Amino acid sequence: MKKNSLILLLLSFCMANPSYVNGTEEGLKEDLDQYNVVWSTPGGNASGAMPIGNGEVGANVWMEDNGNLLFYLSRTDAWAENSSFYKLGRVRISLYPALPVEGTRFQQKLNLKEGKIEIEMNNGGRNVRLD
Repeated sequence: MKKNSLILLLLSFCMANPSYVNGTEEGLKEDLDQYNVVWSTPGGNASGAMPIGNGEVGANVWMEDNGNLLFYLSRTDAWAENSSFYKLGRVRISLYPALPVEGTRFQQKLNLKEGKIEIEMNNGGRNVRLD
């Protein structure tokens, strides 16, 4: 199963959580951490991107093996003629000095409670945290 399909399945399950249906927002926030999506390897390319959005603006985020962070930006009203979403831009962030992912402890997490993606890399004594 592709990573994107798994994320959509988990998000659908979260919305059907009984604490949400009963209207207790506190119960939902407490239970939400168990559904965070965590990857231990970088996506590598756009096919392995982690999606995030707020219903109007979206992003597909991934790390390349060379340590670059990339993401596509989109909007819900940017449609192509064939009913697919246009990506409005691609952003590349390069860290200096570069911290290659090879041989580095890597973690990318979709934090559902805070609505953000957190990336942590540790290569010996050098730690990098992006969120």
